[in-house]
Amino acid sequence: SIDAFSKLSRDIVEISQEFTTLPISPPNRVLAELPAGLPPMLNNSEASMLLRQAYVQHIISKHLCYRIFQPFLFSLGKRYDKADTFFQAMSNQLREKSTRKEAVWRHYTLLAGYTASNAKKNAQVAAASVIEEIAAYVKPFADAGKMDVITSGITRIVKYAVETWRYARMEREIITATMRHDDEEE
Repeated sequence: SIDAFSKLSRDIVEISQEFTTLPISPPNRVLAELPAGLPPMLNNSEASMLLRQAYVQHIISKHLCYRIFQPFLFSLGKRYDKADTFFQAMSNQLREKSTRKEAVWRHYTLLAGYTASNAKKNAQVAAASVIEEIAAYVKPFADAGKMDVITSGITRIVKYAVETWRYARMEREIITATMRHDDEEE
């Protein structure tokens, strides 16, 4: 068993620590995309800093879920949304008839997708676009002097997420997930 999701969580929290100061206010177009009713996070008070860090954690987590964990076959990339929808629909239809048949079909489909001769390259290309998307979203809230460190951290997180999900989907490792109660200590 690997504790991959805890590591991803720790890495996301760690990279968000780079957003402690906001040297310049983000452009109005960026501010317009912030959720309505969000308390101010543009000054350098402790509350603003913590809110900014939480927002960055949310952005990274949201992109990992939407672009890596949610698609049927991550390495298809964003431009193949219709193919992913087709695979998901086919999986659902097979599951309605027989969970065993769906599991066998999914195993061989994913095996083909993740072990094809160009699978690693396709995954790297798709991961690079996810890295660019996340970096573009968080850049307005970062100190320009820290962007190299931030991009490097995002790259590490995305690559680890891709590899973790690939192992989980290929069933190479047992993936366990637990939720901690509020009264438990870390």
